[in-house]
Amino acid sequence: MNPYPRRFLLAVVLVFLGLSGLVRAAGPVSLESGFATPPPEARLRAFWWWLNSNVTPASITRDLVEMKAKGFGGALLFDAGGARQAYMGSNDQVPAGPAFGSPAWRELFKHALREADRLGLELSLNLQSGWNLGGPMVTTDDASKKLTWAETEVQGPGAVNVALARGAVNDDFYRDVRVLAWRINPAQPADRPPLQNYASKALIARPTFPGPMGWIRSISGLDMLPIFAAEEPAVSGEQDAIAAEVIDLTARVAPDGTLAWDAPAGRWRVLRLGATLSELRHVSTYSEGWGGYALDVLDKGAFRRYWDAVVEPLLADAAPFAGKALRYLHTDSWEVGAFNWTPTALEEFRSRRGYDPVPWLPVIAGRIVGSRAESNRFLHDFRRTLGDLAADNHYRPFSALAAKHGYGIHPESGGPHFTPIDALQCLAIGDIPKGEFWSEAKTHRNTDEARFFVKQPASAAHTSGRPLVAAEGFTNVGLHWQE
Repeated sequence: MNPYPRRFLLAVVLVFLGLSGLVRAAGPVSLESGFATPPPEARLRAFWWWLNSNVTPASITRDLVEMKAKGFGGALLFDAGGARQAYMGSNDQVPAGPAFGSPAWRELFKHALREADRLGLELSLNLQSGWNLGGPMVTTDDASKKLTWAETEVQGPGAVNVALARGAVNDDFYRDVRVLAWRINPAQPADRPPLQNYASKALIARPTFPGPMGWIRSISGLDMLPIFAAEEPAVSGEQDAIAAEVIDLTARVAPDGTLAWDAPAGRWRVLRLGATLSELRHVSTYSEGWGGYALDVLDKGAFRRYWDAVVEPLLADAAPFAGKALRYLHTDSWEVGAFNWTPTALEEFRSRRGYDPVPWLPVIAGRIVGSRAESNRFLHDFRRTLGDLAADNHYRPFSALAAKHGYGIHPESGGPHFTPIDALQCLAIGDIPKGEFWSEAKTHRNTDEARFFVKQPASAAHTSGRPLVAAEGFTNVGLHWQE
């Protein structure tokens, strides 16, 4: 006997919060009666987890009928894995159903829409299996990227012909960005401390905090001002270089990385800066058949290619139900860690910030250019540029393409993990700003700071005039169903 009946796992609840939406929808109905019998848009939703795509038409119908009977307004159709997540013992995998987006999966999707329409329920659709938007069709060119580098010291005056080292490379993906040189500052103090919190400021690594819950603070809903504003006192002569004296040698480097340069007198530090794939670069918690790279969310073309390949066929299936049984499109939380590159970054920086970033790029590699204050201002502008790209090249196209088909969006676009975004900026683009909160657990998210991520979505809704806020709620890992 199969120990895993083909069924869904209703593990999480999607809560729509918004008194203004309730009152406006209810019209003359009293608050008391509206609370007892709320309109559809004010009712609870389920995170309708198609666990490892293990679903059947019969189980779809059964789940939706039960949701209707229990007063739900609808559900977020969320294909994903996760059966093995456990903090005590281990769980077996659930047998796999049809892979997300396959013809067999799409037939199940259409059946779900027909049944939701029959029952008067509203569905949302997660645009992949799992989260970190991406999948098996995402190429390395379209995947999440970071800067990587290595330095080589050369001596002038005279001809220099040297093979430049390059930084660490992930999955054999490497693209040169710039090769820069500056004369080594002989007056620089030997014990000069680096820029404070430099790795976090440059979006190289998330912050670190002490204590048993330090790991969760380092990824979740952080107050970044104390990290980004902190700096060591300035010391005369501590800079590595002055921006005006940084030399761009990119054109003097052969494709194999060999530098040919007639170096002026002095000792020179040569920085070879390139791009590779970021450390956390894959889709997370997916059903079988949907593993792959996560998208470069700073690249509008990468998002459009994913949309055309994956989303358009699903929306063609859903066309008879657009704005009715299927109301919203969704992407989930960012869990890709630190990343800080996209191929258009330098061009976008010039356009948006009004100056050339190239002489300042050594700051990304931990060098002080000009002064600590100037280097920190550059890092601020760098983060601001990437944040703008996430909003303008990912969430705005998402909203526009969804609206073209008659849908709203409610992505978890504020993180809450450490990411190069302005959470309020991104959340305000969604039709329903959405966050999450977690159930208290013994071993996972056992403090309020680690469990509640609803202030930013609520603030984004308030300041952008959105009447509804959503929250993934009562989430847990392992213990909830084991206990």
